[in-house]
Amino acid sequence: EGTSKKLSNITYDIAGKTGTVAVTGTNLNTDVYSLAYTTKHRFMVWFGNYTMNEKYHLEGSNNGGTYTTEFIKDTAGFLYKNFEPQDFKKPFNVDRYDIDLIALENEHKVCLAGNIPDRYKQSALLSKRYLPGMSNFNYSSPITIAITPTPTYNEIKFKTNKYMTYELMRDDEYTTKTLETIKNYDGEFVYYDRDIVNDKLYSYYVDAFNLITNENTKSNIVKIHTNTSINDYNNNENYDWIFATKKT
Repeated sequence: EGTSKKLSNITYDIAGKTGTVAVTGTNLNTDVYSLAYTTKHRFMVWFGNYTMNEKYHLEGSNNGGTYTTEFIKDTAGFLYKNFEPQDFKKPFNVDRYDIDLIALENEHKVCLAGNIPDRYKQSALLSKRYLPGMSNFNYSSPITIAITPTPTYNEIKFKTNKYMTYELMRDDEYTTKTLETIKNYDGEFVYYDRDIVNDKLYSYYVDAFNLITNENTKSNIVKIHTNTSINDYNNNENYDWIFATKKT
């Protein structure tokens, strides 16, 4: 995986890091490089425009993960044609720990995993001396729904995150109905409830299940009483056509 993946099918241990310096607003680069090492050798390949003359910029397809990494692979293949270097040995002060993939994805930092499902953990080699702290990522947040009524529908909005499953509910005097189930969605969710009738009281709320903590939570409850009259329509230019009459 990663930008050094052209080295991935080598049969001995090799570590790699690439770099690309792009020209802002273009698909061109000024510098590309790839570095790698085994227990026997260190490799470094650089291509670049040291003149900074625009006509010598590198094409976007020439980046740290392409030709420079291929050069290292070819050179290593030549060096180790008749023998292979030893694999890396784990230092005594390094051990394996579970890290929190959610914190890694959302906060871009390595944190030790707490009491979360295994699917959100990953084993990593870390220094015992410089262990990171536990993750304090907020896996859930209070659910607050806001509703904007109109003559023909109720607009419901609330924020979601992909670590929770949401069920948007509606109660009236006689029934409880699930309007929508939302899974694996990050951001503001908007729903338009058009299945409403006049002069009726509706209660809206959200039932949620946290996939990390396995806890159920509930949003605030918003009650809307529909009260649509002919004047409501007459005052809205979008519905003028309903009441238009033909002059004779």
